[in-house]
Formats: sequence, structure tokens, C-alpha cells
Amino acid sequence: MWRPVLDGRTLSTTPIRALATGAAAGIPVIAGITCNEAGSYTLSDPTAPDQAFAVLESVFGADAGRVWDHYAAVLPAADTAAIGCAILSDERYGVPTRHLLDAQSRHAPVWRYRFDAPSPGAPADKSGFHGADIPFVWNVAMDTATDQQRHLSTEMRRRWVAFITTGTPNLDDLEPWAPAGADAVQRYRDATADALVRVGIARDDALTLLVFAALDGLVFQQIAIGDVGATEHALGKLRQILAGAR
Repeated sequence: MWRPVLDGRTLSTTPIRALATGAAAGIPVIAGITCNEAGSYTLSDPTAPDQAFAVLESVFGADAGRVWDHYAAVLPAADTAAIGCAILSDERYGVPTRHLLDAQSRHAPVWRYRFDAPSPGAPADKSGFHGADIPFVWNVAMDTATDQQRHLSTEMRRRWVAFITTGTPNLDDLEPWAPAGADAVQRYRDATADALVRVGIARDDALTLLVFAALDGLVFQQIAIGDVGATEHALGKLRQILAGAR
């Protein structure tokens, strides 16, 4: 539900693939998520988080259990339902938003945010749900807001207006907000270096850059073309090369 349908006429490819190939080149983008997007599912169906493991299986197959354990380790205070909501939030909103911005960042500045502020008048366990950022942007349903919440609302609206009128959400009197692509590339490179070390390859900046470039190109190919077979074949060759570097 609520996802683009490829009919060959109105949409011939997915939005992320279109952005990756430059369909919106030169157009800046702001996109973000709330801290507990899928928490809203539990309002209509308290059993919604029970679907999380099946979602992991559909994406990771036999590795679903390892991914669940990673979430549990990162969220030690969370119960099973909260872990399930975190997984559903990432699958439905967090990961697609990151992929969309990564695709567009090749062609224009992009900014990413996560909204963690409590909702005015709502208990703590009912905050951060899908759409929780909207009242702050539009200054609606803020009658019970605290002074701090009103201040955040004002700053968000000022940044959004600046973005609409100038193409950047930055203002001289506010903290700088760096485009998402500026730090994402370095984070991915650092993660690549760490992964190489974990499999027994000595840290080497040149090799890290080479592997990162190869993976980045394969991701772009997969997003733009979607040829799973070619991508898997190329990954197999990359694994062979790296096996020789141990």
C-alpha cells in the first residue's frame, strides 16, 4: 500500500532509480523521518510489530535472526514490540528515505533529518509517530506546546521557508546544517575500512577507496538498472580479489 505502481505509462521506473539517473538533476531536496514511525501502527493494531520478523525474512532470508539480534543489541531497553516497531520503521520509512537522498545527492544538494521531539500534549510512549513533525512545520495543533516546542516549530518553519526561497535551509543565525551527502560518503568509507579489517585485511586507505568505489558503482547500477544477476556476479569477482589481499 501507498507505494508507486509501475504501469509503464505514468511511471516506467521507480522514483529512486529515476533520481539516480538524474531525472531531477539540480533540484535540492529535504526529506526525513520521525523517531518512531511505525509506532502509529499499534494505535489501530497492537499486534502490528509481530510482522517485523517476517519483514526481515523477506529482505535478509536466513540472516533475519542475525539482523533481529543486532537491533536487540542496539536497543537493549526495548521489548519485543519496540524492536518490531524499530524494524518496521526502518523498512517502511528510514531505509527508503536514505536511498532516495543518496540517489538524488549525485545530482543536487540534499538534507536529511530525524524528528525526535515529543508531540504536544501526548504521553512519551505516543510521541515520534508517523507525521509527528507535520504540526511543527505548519504550526497547527500546538495549543498545548511548551516554549521549547514552539521554539523548535519556529526554527523549522524558518528553515523550510529559506529552503523554498533560496534552495538551502541554512540561515546566518542558526546552526549550520550540512548536506547529507557531505558526511554520508565518509561514513560509508569508514564502514568499508572497518569491514575489511574484520575479514582480515590490513587497513589500507587506497584499497578502501577502491573497494568503496566498486561498491558504490554496483549500488548505482542496481538502483538504475536492477540487474540482480550482473550485480551478484560482480560481487563474486570482488570477493575473489579481496580474498587474495588477506
